[in-house]
Amino acid sequence: MEWFRQNLVVGKTDDISPAKTLELCENPEGKLKVLEFLNTADISIDNIEVESIYIDKLPDKFPLELKQKILQQILRRELTNETRFSHKTLEGRHFSLSLEQESAGTVRLFESTSIWLEILEQGRMICIDELESSLHPLITRFLVSLFHHPEINQKQAQLIFTTHDTNILDNDILHRDQIWFVEKDSNQSTRLYPLSDFSSRKNEALQKGYLQGRYGALPYISSPKWLK
Repeated sequence: MEWFRQNLVVGKTDDISPAKTLELCENPEGKLKVLEFLNTADISIDNIEVESIYIDKLPDKFPLELKQKILQQILRRELTNETRFSHKTLEGRHFSLSLEQESAGTVRLFESTSIWLEILEQGRMICIDELESSLHPLITRFLVSLFHHPEINQKQAQLIFTTHDTNILDNDILHRDQIWFVEKDSNQSTRLYPLSDFSSRKNEALQKGYLQGRYGALPYISSPKWLK
């Protein structure tokens, strides 16, 4: 029970919030770690500015609707700071975007940065549903590859995840015994089985084989009746 309490992190993508990553950015060393992580994934941010918002110091003429929104965020223990990302152009100029103005993928990766850093630094195990949510397929591959990198994952942290992203079915990213399929049968029950149950060539194109139905676990899609 102690191992489950201290070492296992279970969550869904919807449970992730930027609070912990923002906390890391409050000190120079933590901010540097966050920036290095994001830029390794080609996000291209050269600075993160976090400005705290104090309700009692808001001007009297501050829009009531916006003030209520901030209060709701605080009550939900969500983002309570004004966060801006500084980007550098090829011409050397800088421009900044707020967290809300960034793409969903950038926000998603920023919010989860503290989690990835913590798991890898402490050698813990994380179980996460729909890893690919709002992420580019190459970013998903990048996250998975971190756990196979001996210099980065020195404490042997582990990642267990579900995904609908078939791009991850690649011998260069995952070993055969690390890939498991989930299939629903005619009784609506679920069967879990590994790729290693199938005999295949060493360099077989796993994604192509899966989409062709070689391994099962494909949804049966029929035409709606109103189209017939």
